[in-house]
Amino acid sequence: MRAKFTVEEVDSQLKVYSLKRISEYKNVRSRIICVDDKGYKFNVRFCGLKRGETPGKFNPANPYTLENISLWLKLNHKPITLMEGQTYKGNAVPLNFKCNKCLEVYDILWGSVQAGQGCPYCRGMRVGASNNLAKARPDLVRYFESIDDSYLFSPSSNKKVHLVCPNCNKKKKYDRMSINISWV
Repeated sequence: MRAKFTVEEVDSQLKVYSLKRISEYKNVRSRIICVDDKGYKFNVRFCGLKRGETPGKFNPANPYTLENISLWLKLNHKPITLMEGQTYKGNAVPLNFKCNKCLEVYDILWGSVQAGQGCPYCRGMRVGASNNLAKARPDLVRYFESIDDSYLFSPSSNKKVHLVCPNCNKKKKYDRMSINISWV
């Protein structure tokens, strides 16, 4: 392979991948920063493109992956924000996101976000400050044997909890928080 191509040849090859060069081209082995028509950034070597290697938007080798993830979230109108200060190490390592609805921070695999899994707090899969029983039903907090337990369960939890009647101190064990408590 030639050591040097003209800028026109480089730009022509980038067009094959719907990419536009936004950095200077030096030689076939130097990296070129490119952007596609949606705004995703890539850091590619021209020699790789000539060999048919396709650049990945979400790839540990692409230093713009986190930027691309944030752009994907915006373009797809997802109500979450990628937390800053992370490194993308591939789809097997979770990333931290913040839900724009409930404001909870959680970790999830990037592939799961792409597949449409939303916030685990909004979906009722995790209990946090935004969806615990103490917030949803503050009238029930006084019935808990331990007030701290009211922050550990959601209103639809299936976990067994001990509740205490404030009048007779009788303890009852409920296995579903959504049931009607007779002393309430």
